[in-house]
Amino acid sequence: PGARVGRGDGVIYGSPGRVAEDIAALDRLGVGGIIAVFRMGPMPHELATQSLTLFMRDVAPQFRP
Repeated sequence: PGARVGRGDGVIYGSPGRVAEDIAALDRLGVGGIIAVFRMGPMPHELATQSLTLFMRDVAPQFRP
């Protein structure tokens, strides 16, 4: 069986709206940055590319200065 991670493990994942909410919560706590990984484990390259595209289109613009 593959490894499982959850929100309690410090991993942010989900819809663009959910990811934005989680990052906004970190911002309110004063966290100055995050490290983002878009390909985990055996995830196909195409799916990782789709995740990165969604993040850059729908999430990142909300946090630009």
